[in-house]
Amino acid sequence: MLSETLPLVGAERGAAPARQTIVALAQRRAGVIERIASLLRRRAPTFTTLTVAQCESPTQSRVTIGFEGAPMVAQQLVEHLRKLVDVSAVTLLTPAAGQEGAVVRELALARITCSPQNRRELIDIAHLFGARALAVDEEAITLEICGDAATIDSVLLLTRPFGLQSLTRTGGVALWRAPADDEDEAPSTDDE
Repeated sequence: MLSETLPLVGAERGAAPARQTIVALAQRRAGVIERIASLLRRRAPTFTTLTVAQCESPTQSRVTIGFEGAPMVAQQLVEHLRKLVDVSAVTLLTPAAGQEGAVVRELALARITCSPQNRRELIDIAHLFGARALAVDEEAITLEICGDAATIDSVLLLTRPFGLQSLTRTGGVALWRAPADDEDEAPSTDDE
């Protein structure tokens, strides 16, 4: 799946859609992720990724939400997430909020058709982007691609002529570059 513009809900007229990333810390309890997903279905544009992972606290999970939308829609979604009882912190990571201060990565596994004659060319393309071959057989190669969405899209675009057999992407995960205890570096909408 290459990135594409998705329909917007509640977008400002004339506001250009942009890739938005929201990171929330939520309690690890039954039903919490369902409540977050329900809120997204009701309030957000069609989201592109929803990644839930263990974080530094054994009682919380880090929820990373990616979607294409206007900044106003992202701000509204942040405000709605803050109202959920089981969500302890919400941060909007966008270029306007200083996304250059954040590390956003995703993982993709792609099985691409290749023959012994063009295998070297395919591996060279993968290495240009830091991807690596996980499995090789006579008819295909499985690549592990890690990076931002644009990097993964570029690898997929360049390898498309070989033939994409299957693909899976994790969706983005994100952290601020600054230490977690440095509150001045990471703009946050935490409830205090």
